[in-house]
Amino acid sequence: SLARDRIGEKPLYYGVFGNTFIFASELKSFKALSNLDLEIDQDSLSLMIKYGYVPSPKSIYKNIYKLPQGNYIQINENKLDNSPDAWWDFNQNILNNHLNPSIDFNQATHELDTVLNEAVKEQMIADVPVGVMLSGGIDSSLITSIMQNISIKPINSFTASFDEKEYDESNYANDIAKILGTNHTELKIKSVDAINTISNLSEFYDEPFGDSSQIPTLLISKLIRKHVKVCLSGDAGDEIFGGYNRYLWIDSIWRKFGWLPYKTRMNLSHFLKSIPSQYWNSLFNINNKFLYNFNISNPGDKIHKLSNVISAENKYELYHNVISPWSGELPLKNFEKNFNKNLYLNNFKNIDNFTERMMVMDTLNYLPDDILVKLDRASMANSLETRIPFLDERVIKYAWSQPLSFKIKDGKGKFILRKLLNKYLPDKLLNRPKQGFSVPLEYWLRSSLKDWAEDLLSEKALSETGMLEVSPIRNLWYDHLNGINNQNALWNILMFQSWYKKWK
Repeated sequence: SLARDRIGEKPLYYGVFGNTFIFASELKSFKALSNLDLEIDQDSLSLMIKYGYVPSPKSIYKNIYKLPQGNYIQINENKLDNSPDAWWDFNQNILNNHLNPSIDFNQATHELDTVLNEAVKEQMIADVPVGVMLSGGIDSSLITSIMQNISIKPINSFTASFDEKEYDESNYANDIAKILGTNHTELKIKSVDAINTISNLSEFYDEPFGDSSQIPTLLISKLIRKHVKVCLSGDAGDEIFGGYNRYLWIDSIWRKFGWLPYKTRMNLSHFLKSIPSQYWNSLFNINNKFLYNFNISNPGDKIHKLSNVISAENKYELYHNVISPWSGELPLKNFEKNFNKNLYLNNFKNIDNFTERMMVMDTLNYLPDDILVKLDRASMANSLETRIPFLDERVIKYAWSQPLSFKIKDGKGKFILRKLLNKYLPDKLLNRPKQGFSVPLEYWLRSSLKDWAEDLLSEKALSETGMLEVSPIRNLWYDHLNGINNQNALWNILMFQSWYKKWK
């Protein structure tokens, strides 16, 4: 029998080839078997280009699959192609009877503190030095605070910083580390570091993978490993406690724009995107007195994302547009336009609220196939063990026992986490817009990464697989060089091209 953990922190691939059942934790292990004829799966490529990753149970290759999280598969010599079964089901274990409406908010905050402390305390147990990734955001700050509260000596905390101020949260992390009294280390990431790292991305990420925060995650994992062998992370707080901006925006966007005629929304979308993101950023900075109510980090990127989503026909399509940089047809040959229309549209019992549906969809798809892949491959490439307290089953169960109003309130996500963090840190450090762990990719692609990108996006390189439409991709690249921010769509293409060049 083979089994995978509840949420999908660790990978497991498998496939049946003739009379042989093959499994491995790395897809590159299959490439090492010279007798296997591996072929790129067109649907998987389409999903990767659209979302930036290949969702489970698919892999980039035909006939090789990811064992879904919480599943097991039994193999015997008489039957090699058994289907996976669930040993732990999110719907059954978490969502059924998920609400506990009798509890009040203060009691819920206190009980969550107890549950999180138990999870963190257990995950701090190790016979080697332990550290924590501290970005300065709500989740990592809370994990760091609890760790330092438990520890009798300063814990080791680590953060990354960028020269580009709009992407840099290190000053917040440094302030938090000082107040908590951690042994803090800061890693400065420059564009030259990105160039050196990019050449190795396809080695570490077996499948083409388009989350550009893989770059700082790899670099900070390398730094951390020089100091400790085990590191705790604040990942998964967004999915479980309602932290993503889309949980705040989608209902609001649909109320504001959904009534407009489709053609009007398309024209508005084109207008918003025609103005380069740096000009939007300048507008918000120059007119900050007029726009003081809009406490937004990187407003240009947010407005460009808005331009991609307002043409949706319904909330589900709007959600898909939010999580994908592609609002139109994908630049793929033989692309079946509607093949992925049912992705994520699971029928979750007892979940009627659309915001909670998005949280479940992200927990079962985006979290294991993007966020956890990013962290696992980056840390394993540097022999660093990462642990995620928010994925403790007790924490997940407790989070889903609380009403949505405890998580999203007064226009803010992770409301209960913010209140709990006030026990450890002053509120002034936490009252700022959500930033995320991202890199200045838009500018790097026009400067230090331009030659590398041009090589992979040349007509010859794009034509090599026979799967990509050259002209729309070249136009996308040309528009980006001329000020329109197409970084995320281009990065998905670039990561596939780089992966193909490495593994073809």
